[in-house]
Amino acid sequence: KKHITKEEKKQIKKFASKRTEFWEEYIEIGKESLYKEKTPVMAIKGKKGPSPKTIRKQQAARKKKWKDVYRLYKSGDYQSAISALEEFKNYQQYKGLAHYWAGLCYAKTLKHISAAKEFGAADKVNYAPKDMYFEYGKSLLAINQLKESIKSFNKSYNRGYKKGLSLFYV
Repeated sequence: KKHITKEEKKQIKKFASKRTEFWEEYIEIGKESLYKEKTPVMAIKGKKGPSPKTIRKQQAARKKKWKDVYRLYKSGDYQSAISALEEFKNYQQYKGLAHYWAGLCYAKTLKHISAAKEFGAADKVNYAPKDMYFEYGKSLLAINQLKESIKSFNKSYNRGYKKGLSLFYV
């Protein structure tokens, strides 16, 4: 878990007092994923937005939900993980991450058409972890979209992820 330093606390108080547009915090999900969460803060004239304490509570609740998704994924309960991810697809800041994880879950259940759709949706919102194009390519290959899978494996190779296997599939 990330500990907030005194300097960061000062910056947070400064940002919150000025009713900034975004409150940023890094949240670690398990040991594999690190993403930036942006929570909008109200900036209505004459009114302050949610207090930093309220925002921290909201972020803690979302972090708990992400950990639940991660736990479901790791335990092999992919359908429950997919259901839990549906909620996050409605939020712009989580769309890419939710589509990516849903794609991984569908790939594990061998539903490659759905997996390819989810990976494609993650790519459209410019969310692409290092392994996504490799997984996307495998799903596309499984549904015989060969040209698209080759493009995806090339992207995986260029990113340095499983270079040997990426070249093999190309």
